[in-house]
Amino acid sequence: MSHMNVYEQNTMIASSANRLTIPVHSRAHNNQNVTCIGGFARLATLVRQRLVEEPDSLLLNAGDSFQGTLWYNILRWNVTQDFMNMLPHDAHVLGNHEFDNGIEGLVPYLKHLNSKVVTANIIDDLEPTMQGLYEKSIIVTRKNRRIGIIGVLIATTDILASTGRLKFTDEIEAVKEEAEKLNAQGVDIIIVLSHCGLDIDREIALHAGPHIDIIVGGHSHTLLFNGEAPENTRDVLDKIEKYLPLIEDKASEEIGSALVELSADCACSECNLGNFMCDAFMHATIPRAGPNQWNYAHFCVNNRGVIRAAIDSGVITYEGIIVASPFENNVEVFDLKGEHIMEMLEFSVENQQRPGARLLQVAGLRVTFDGSRPVNSRVVDVQVRCIECDVPRYEPLKLDQYYKVVSQSFIANGGDGYNMISENRKNIEVLGVDYDVLSSYIRHQSPVFAENEGRLTFNNFCQPL
Repeated sequence: MSHMNVYEQNTMIASSANRLTIPVHSRAHNNQNVTCIGGFARLATLVRQRLVEEPDSLLLNAGDSFQGTLWYNILRWNVTQDFMNMLPHDAHVLGNHEFDNGIEGLVPYLKHLNSKVVTANIIDDLEPTMQGLYEKSIIVTRKNRRIGIIGVLIATTDILASTGRLKFTDEIEAVKEEAEKLNAQGVDIIIVLSHCGLDIDREIALHAGPHIDIIVGGHSHTLLFNGEAPENTRDVLDKIEKYLPLIEDKASEEIGSALVELSADCACSECNLGNFMCDAFMHATIPRAGPNQWNYAHFCVNNRGVIRAAIDSGVITYEGIIVASPFENNVEVFDLKGEHIMEMLEFSVENQQRPGARLLQVAGLRVTFDGSRPVNSRVVDVQVRCIECDVPRYEPLKLDQYYKVVSQSFIANGGDGYNMISENRKNIEVLGVDYDVLSSYIRHQSPVFAENEGRLTFNNFCQPL
């Protein structure tokens, strides 16, 4: 092959010389607010058609096979491997969501897969249960050509998920090192199967391009789609119907109702679903309030990354709550000093153009940010709601004072890089699992609504400086 190509997930790709077709799929996450053009039954139809038309095709999975629907929350790895094993994959790469339930939630899945898993940039010396369950690369043969497939996972997975004591090395260096080994073995084509996202894939292409031929990948959720959605495959539908009784009753359980849409549009702003979730967490702390307090926690923070989908107006089902926030984090209360709260808020807006998953949603705080200011000086003003007062009011944050904070365990444990929380918090109390706390609040308050109240003010954000 004469040049380097980069392809994002859900694509069909082919080499021009001695045609080689590679069906690729990735990302099992659900989005209730769009028309379904995918699903595993349609995927199976498309893959099987292509394998009949071109039997020498490769089938690759670009990761994130876990998470995103009630199916995973209830049935875990078992249902995932059952469906994955219906297709003759040549290789899977691990995605960050494969670690959402820790090493112990991933190992059984890897043991039951019928196909190879490749990831070149993991060091597993301190996690022996992972050893031997994946390879850095594999070699397959098609049309008398030896094809090397290298897997690579985004190196920040340790701050995105629960990876135990695994370590992740630089993506580019791992690919180059493994590609050199494959070239020394005389392979004809090298494919990088990536779960790093399109931006990093482009960097891999730029710096490792001479060593490799094609990158196919996932993680950044870039849908490249044309044509008509395929029909569903009957045997896959039959298997879905076998599992449905285990899912449907719980999925359709009515928790309450919403008077308005609870929007998840909070990539660069406050959103009413973020407000609603934090209000629910704050409500859960009220029973712990002392004799001179109207509430136990001063404020809530919740990172935007745990908010995955909107909750529509009308009936709220258990499935709707799970899809909106599927990660099963604990809701925790802890003490955090004002100086570390300021550090946390600055960190949340470090990326002025794309704050992304780390952007915080709040209750009990009013914060003003200015993206035109240098990093670590973008927090213009912070006001904290009092808890020992007859009438709630907002007061300036004091850097030397400890505050009661309620949040979910992912960022409280340092996820998304929030180490200033995990390293400095004290007096930790667990209130329950996040979707149980949300369900209880909805039952108590239904019908519910939430609005954007100016809790967060963003000036000069999500635009070029």
